[in-house]
Amino acid sequence: MRRQASGIIITDQDAAIAKAISMVLPSTFHSYFKKKQILLLPDKYILRRWTKNAKVGAQHDPSTSISDGGSSSTSLMSRHGMLAHKSSLLVDVAALTDARTSFLMEEFDSLHI
Repeated sequence: MRRQASGIIITDQDAAIAKAISMVLPSTFHSYFKKKQILLLPDKYILRRWTKNAKVGAQHDPSTSISDGGSSSTSLMSRHGMLAHKSSLLVDVAALTDARTSFLMEEFDSLHI
């Protein structure tokens, strides 16, 4: 018999629930924070990508080219993203006709990767 997922969210705002959680999960961070009376984590422990403002100030320029073979300031993830974007556009155009598809397949084969 298959059960449906619960539509209830359990929080520790209720005193009885907070006590039950601390009894069932005594070794969790929840009970540690409760014992140490830590209400807020210091900023040094919170990664920027976890915040609501993680994408503020981030800019992506798809026309950026890497001419020096990849500098230390350009991360592997951004290089991968740029290459994936360009290759996706190339594949989308090549897939429209058989001639373009065979041409692109030949070019891929000539790369010997």
